Amino acid sequence: MATHINPKQVILSPSHIKETESCSVMSLPRSLHETYKLHLKRTNHPAIKLFASSLQAHRSCNEAILFLYGVSGAGKSSTLNHLFSTDLIPTSATESATDSVTEWVSSMHSEHWRVSNLEVGFVDVPGWGDSEGRDATNFALMEQFLTVHPILGSKLRKFYPNVVLLVFNSNDNRILGSEANALRMLRTLSKLNIVDKKRPNVVIVLTHVCSHSKIEFSEKLSKQSLIYQNIARSCLGVNPPVVLMENNPTYQLTVQGDWTLLYDDTEQPLNLYKAIRDLMVSAGDEVGKEAIRLYFDSRVKNQPKERLRINSNCLDIHSHAKSTKKWVEVLRSEIRNHTNTELNLFILQFVKENPILGICTENISGLLLALELCGIHTIAELSSLTIIQLEIKITPFLLSVKEKLVLFKSSLIKSLVLSDSISAIGCGYNIESEDLSAASIFDWSQNEAFNPFLLTFLSQAITVSPIEGSRFTYGTVDRSSAAPQQLKEAIEQLDKCLFHNSLQDSRTLAVQLLEDKFNELSELFFRVEFSKVCLKLNLEFVRFNSEFTTAIKSLPHQCINEVNNQLIPVYTKFFKQYGHFVMLQANGGGLIEGRYTITNEDTSSLRTIHMVIELYFDLIQEGYQWKNLTSELALEERQIMEKLDKTSLVWLAGDMSATAETMEGLNRETYSIWLESLAETFILFDSSVSFVPIYLLADHIDKIVGEELKMAFELTHPQGKRLFSEHCLDLDSIGSSFQVNDTPIDSTVNEIRSVPEAFKRFKLKSKHKI
Repeated sequence: MATHINPKQVILSPSHIKETESCSVMSLPRSLHETYKLHLKRTNHPAIKLFASSLQAHRSCNEAILFLYGVSGAGKSSTLNHLFSTDLIPTSATESATDSVTEWVSSMHSEHWRVSNLEVGFVDVPGWGDSEGRDATNFALMEQFLTVHPILGSKLRKFYPNVVLLVFNSNDNRILGSEANALRMLRTLSKLNIVDKKRPNVVIVLTHVCSHSKIEFSEKLSKQSLIYQNIARSCLGVNPPVVLMENNPTYQLTVQGDWTLLYDDTEQPLNLYKAIRDLMVSAGDEVGKEAIRLYFDSRVKNQPKERLRINSNCLDIHSHAKSTKKWVEVLRSEIRNHTNTELNLFILQFVKENPILGICTENISGLLLALELCGIHTIAELSSLTIIQLEIKITPFLLSVKEKLVLFKSSLIKSLVLSDSISAIGCGYNIESEDLSAASIFDWSQNEAFNPFLLTFLSQAITVSPIEGSRFTYGTVDRSSAAPQQLKEAIEQLDKCLFHNSLQDSRTLAVQLLEDKFNELSELFFRVEFSKVCLKLNLEFVRFNSEFTTAIKSLPHQCINEVNNQLIPVYTKFFKQYGHFVMLQANGGGLIEGRYTITNEDTSSLRTIHMVIELYFDLIQEGYQWKNLTSELALEERQIMEKLDKTSLVWLAGDMSATAETMEGLNRETYSIWLESLAETFILFDSSVSFVPIYLLADHIDKIVGEELKMAFELTHPQGKRLFSEHCLDLDSIGSSFQVNDTPIDSTVNEIRSVPEAFKRFKLKSKHKI
């Protein structure tokens, strides 16, 4: 009696397969039916484990299939040739060199798996946006190829390509242009069902990366990578790795062993190989991993042979015409879906009716794409957001000045109010009074030469980036002015350790300090900061105001030193007015402080209390209640928490209607609302403030005065000089140029300082509405 084989049930777990130390070399079968029969016959061969793992991953059990697709002219074939260091596929520098869908296959011997015919297949596809305008025809060819392919077209089981390699030109501005190449291409590609969302199989490659200058290389390409990932996530449902490649040998990149180094010292094409290998490891795809490894490592490669080619001549003229017509309609629907939303039509009409703004539709195409990808389709959805909330929501897309101008002038975005939190950026900080100076050095007045809308200028000068993070601290509530000096010193040490050390070390030291002084305490507190935004002063878009410029120029041009110090009062007056340092960056968010008491004999329980508190804030959004969490603790830990009096919570910033007075009153819904509201209503955290010495800014107005200010500061505050020299940040993270009046000048400032512990007591504790 013939054995009935159900292919959906014959899926082996590698753990159920025995390997033998010595066995003969075998050939992998070419069909699924033969593969299943082989399983029943020879279960002890290593090859069984090989193809069983790939079957579980819904990948081919006898070859690794690389599906190559991208924008025409991006260098798809060159990328593949570069990866494997051989000419696999013909290339062209202009339009697509491919007019058919072709699979090239090369066979190899795997000693590890005792297989003689492990194959790697390269599927080359015509590029998107070809000069011949054949996108619909090309998709019809791809659809036919996937139907007749012996593995990808199987009716027994769904199989995906081992890797879908998507290639884009990093110089292609159409990613955010009116044609939106990447968006339309990936949306259309999603209709072919070759992307595995459960076990992702997509890698994005950006080519021609060395055509960007070394200065802008990392920043520009990292932003591009985020944008492509965002588009892929929206269109394909996966979050693929993005690999940078330069296939042009004329750049004469540094050679290091078998690799060349990109401007950021990334080794290529090793970077692409690792990205592909990591995907296969994650998917459990042993066939793909071994085949790619063998072909990548082999010095002498078997030239691949053509196995399957699909072009227009191969197809029935009537069925091909019908398929092409279907894909034409798909492409047209993508254009309609992209442009005909209520919001897009409103913005396009506003730009058309207001030519005085000097803005054309091409200037706002990036805005339209960003809104669509982030799920903002109606006027009501956009109008409910502030500019800060919008910038956070559409990250990694960045709004240009013209795009912001359209949003403000069309009243699509709420007005931006220069709150105390935002206005603190760019203020001076006086280390003697430990407070911000009232006088600003920058000109925040309306700048008609820059653009006719002040709020747009402000939102460009102070950039807001989304961040996510929390920081726990613990301490004591000092109710008496007669608190022991040792306790005060312990708390100071606590602050320092939390600022300087790793989080885990800080927790341990904090608990030890509190335990040592516990007998002196009557009430404890915990504090958690939730960072939501990072505010940075963009020096490229600001200028010094006339008052500050006049004050600098009026300072004496006389040498000041320890002997000739009679001019120190003059400089002291200047520092008092403008500060010793200027705040350039800070994190904003919300803060929760909880107070609790515990009996003296329970000093050893502090570690448990803090652990449970931190765990609870991690689990609130998963629906945990305080009582539910404590009931799941071990008996000893539960007894400790039962002795804890009810905590009282104090909230700073955020939506105060979504808060609770006790831990027991917290719930997932209101807590999530409060966290989201921090993007609009926040305070600045002193632990994240970054400064630049004011004498470095003065140097751009008058170099002599800048040097004298530096000397005056070092003479009067030697400790301040030492402390700030320990906390350096790179100016590139803030901006690269200042403006004196209306004239931009290059910046040589390289000493931006992060505020040290001695000056951390500055706080903005009031709630500010943005």
